[in-house]
Amino acid sequence: MKAMTSPADIIRIRRSTLKLNPDGSPTLPATVTPRHVFCWTDPAQGDLICTRTAEDLLGFWWPSYLGASEESRRRMRLANAVATRTTLAAEIVDKADTDGVDLTSQQREQLLLPTSRLHELAGLTWSSTIPLVLIEGTFAPDTDLAAPISGIDGDVREPGNLIWLRPRTAEGFLRSLARAGRIELSVRDR
Repeated sequence: MKAMTSPADIIRIRRSTLKLNPDGSPTLPATVTPRHVFCWTDPAQGDLICTRTAEDLLGFWWPSYLGASEESRRRMRLANAVATRTTLAAEIVDKADTDGVDLTSQQREQLLLPTSRLHELAGLTWSSTIPLVLIEGTFAPDTDLAAPISGIDGDVREPGNLIWLRPRTAEGFLRSLARAGRIELSVRDR
């Protein structure tokens, strides 16, 4: 098990008290050291939460996370990825409907496919501009199933029309949530 986080590892800053740089980014106070790599904006209060590690940030979200075994932490990230995928996919379909985007019945079914049936998308070429949400670990290299690829951007790691949630590691998970637009996250150079 990981040692518990010390109070200095997590810093909460009221965003309203920060001065802005010319590029619009906040000037962080001296209490945020270069070791504070992950800065997340708390949507409930608008505060900036800075942590030294991705694990610390997940521990801030889920109090039992840091005291859990590595396997339990992995399961927590995976469970959150499954819930996020379900919600995000429904929101994407609702937005497409609102925007008047014509989805075929097959595309709609694929977008809303339950996570337990994601294997049915193996080898799929997704050509819609509406993003398809997938979870790392469902396809190769973790299984024998070929991963879906973008029919627009080709076989690249982060194509514009495929959203990959990556719960394998804490950092990968946070970065994938940010790419999916679920969280506002800044990762500072180390």
